[in-house]
Amino acid sequence: MNKTTAYKQLLVAAMFSLLAIAGYTQQNTKQIKPPLTEWRPIFYIDSLEMPIENFHLYLAPNDVLSIKVEKYIDSTRMINGKLYITSKNPHKFYMLSMSDVVSMYGIEPSERTIYMIDNQFIKNIETFRIDMDFLLNVEVLKASEFTYLKDTIPDLTIFKIITRTKANIEELGRVRIRGTETVAK
Repeated sequence: MNKTTAYKQLLVAAMFSLLAIAGYTQQNTKQIKPPLTEWRPIFYIDSLEMPIENFHLYLAPNDVLSIKVEKYIDSTRMINGKLYITSKNPHKFYMLSMSDVVSMYGIEPSERTIYMIDNQFIKNIETFRIDMDFLLNVEVLKASEFTYLKDTIPDLTIFKIITRTKANIEELGRVRIRGTETVAK
């Protein structure tokens, strides 16, 4: 088993532990009403809260020193636990918000902007964070450049972040000629 698989299994086990804690609490407390599937833990990396949507983007498995699961229930925010991850080098990370990433590229987003990371929509840009070293490329696309969008929503901007994953790095190095795929060396 490689380190990435072991790391993912550890995170899944930690999340199931938190869900089990919340399930037990939900069964024994009548005031908690939302379904268990809507409850989520809070993730912290070196004491900095991270959103769960893109959690895999923040930390490589070999950067983890320890993981601590803590029972915590907050019914107003539907939180069922806290997961603290301590990295081996806390000063290694330089976390950027979405506004930091946008300003790094000197882009003025329009009111109608869609934010994406690795072809996934970012639903909450206020809590979004990404390590600067994980940025591979940023593309800014205007709807006016697409024939099927320019008439309906010409002022739409698509801000697309591509992360430094193995698959994305390999894809960046591919050269396609007449539908044939070769890997540049």
